[in-house]
Amino acid sequence: GYVSAILDQTFKGDVKLAAEIMEGTTEEALLAQYEAGIESFTKNTILQGTVVDKELEEKYIDLCKKIFDKMKYNVQEAEEISNNEFHVPVTYQPSNVLQLFVASAASELERIEAKKEKGEYRGTLEEIEAKMKEECLTNWCTMLEDAYDKMEFGEEETVVIKVVKGEDELYKLEESAVTQF
Repeated sequence: GYVSAILDQTFKGDVKLAAEIMEGTTEEALLAQYEAGIESFTKNTILQGTVVDKELEEKYIDLCKKIFDKMKYNVQEAEEISNNEFHVPVTYQPSNVLQLFVASAASELERIEAKKEKGEYRGTLEEIEAKMKEECLTNWCTMLEDAYDKMEFGEEETVVIKVVKGEDELYKLEESAVTQF
């Protein structure tokens, strides 16, 4: 139940089970964690740290929420390894959405670089780079949406997520397994 609760919170924004399992927290706090996680993923993975205007950032965040919500996974029965450790297999079907997006984003970058080489941008070097970045990021948002629309799922795979009791006597998921998932 714990692993299901964390995955549902992380990917679906469904915090009901997590609020039931985790003492001392509220649905509002768990939703805030979900929002922060999606925002962090969007900024660090999709935008790679590039600062964009708030409206475009919100479009990216909303798309990431839609993509994560479509993820297909099934948490299996936990295996007790010791009093302090459990292994929980999670079957899932990987999505090709990021591969589709990266391929189209790379070709868009090449297209914009070609426009620069042809002299289609005017202004100082800083102004040209700002125009290129703005055009690229705006078009990438559309490309991410197209990738979402064309998203397909692969063959089922399994990842084993370790749940370990920490020094604080609380159980935690092994971060690397969740990141891999």
